Amino acid sequence: MSRRDMAIIIPTIRSCSEKITAGEKRLARILEGGLSDKCTCWYDIPIGDKQHHPDFVILTPDKGLLFIEVKDWFVTKIKSANKTHIHYETKNGIEPLKNPLEQVRQYTFKTIDSLKNDPQLRQQDGDYQGSFIMPYGYGVYLSNITRPQLEKHFNALELQEILPADLIICKDELNEFMTREQISARLISLLKHNFPHHTTPQQLDRIRWHLYPDTRINPSVTHVELHSFTLDAPDIVCIMDTNQEQLAR
Repeated sequence: MSRRDMAIIIPTIRSCSEKITAGEKRLARILEGGLSDKCTCWYDIPIGDKQHHPDFVILTPDKGLLFIEVKDWFVTKIKSANKTHIHYETKNGIEPLKNPLEQVRQYTFKTIDSLKNDPQLRQQDGDYQGSFIMPYGYGVYLSNITRPQLEKHFNALELQEILPADLIICKDELNEFMTREQISARLISLLKHNFPHHTTPQQLDRIRWHLYPDTRINPSVTHVELHSFTLDAPDIVCIMDTNQEQLAR
């Protein structure tokens, strides 16, 4: 497979080698080889007001927008859990860590609410009038935990409350040996309220323009603060293309 047939990862995996975890690198390579060249995946780049920091944001023009958190946890080190926190054994002892599902859920809804401030990114009619123009979803990838391990560690009621199956991708459910169709299907299963849509290239640019203000090349838009979403987006936005952004980062 040539690199031209692969999804774009921003920044490149090689340039992230110092900070990326083993699980994050694994997912990045799965996304790069398993998604088409129409897809763009951003790794560990703050979005909007810099307070939202999802591990991966995946933009698939014909499918939707996905937010994914990655955890390299081992199931034996999860000592207790609830909807908001996971008590996990670290080198410093057992620590209450934020439930990654709640974390990515908050990232997702805050980001989508901000994107909907732009009238050109809202549906204008139909059953989803006023909603974001494309399907969106979120989930957590557990890079070191298989589904049987998870189901053995928690009972069904606990899992439904803490890490529901439809929002969790386990180690054995997504890997580099799967076909593109299988990889795409597993990721797309995270999209809720899926519906037919056609997002234009101009709307895709607007999504990127809002998500990553530092890629804007609108010299005339001087009133926009680069660290926040804005209601004052111009009718026509100018932004680096994804290859330019990849090189810049």
